[in-house]
Amino acid sequence: MINDKTIVKTLSIVSIFATIIVLLTYGVSSYTLGVSISESFQSFLIDSSSGESSTGLQMSGDQITGITIALPFTVKNPGFLEVFVTINLRFLTNGISIAESSDSKRIPPGLAEELRVDIFIPPEDFERVFNIEAEVDFSITFDYKTLFDMVGIAVSLQIEGEPLSMEL
Repeated sequence: MINDKTIVKTLSIVSIFATIIVLLTYGVSSYTLGVSISESFQSFLIDSSSGESSTGLQMSGDQITGITIALPFTVKNPGFLEVFVTINLRFLTNGISIAESSDSKRIPPGLAEELRVDIFIPPEDFERVFNIEAEVDFSITFDYKTLFDMVGIAVSLQIEGEPLSMEL
């Protein structure tokens, strides 16, 4: 027969083992998120400062057809688990949201993928954005998730700017 002490010991061992597994899984998830965010932002900052990459805001179009503003961003995942990344870009002028767009991808371990967010500013909003008094702000949110989207972190940046000049 199984006595009460044996049941308690067995449950204690199973409980300790399950706790260790949960902590290890959380550690691997945290590591994956940390190195993915770190690698992605390092490459973004290095590419932006060197000017050798396509990383950074790009504008094309004109006031008659509308303006497209694009943000390409390379996401690296040197971690052990798949990472789901979403980038959301919001374009504001004088506190009013003009346009918003996002892109997302699942990045397998050991790979790098490019996400590209394209925002279109229609011709009717051209004057509100590109006049001399308009203060143009960008709101960028980077959302990283792993472990079946159960562990994640979001980083939001509000970049307050000055009036844009039209250089296409």
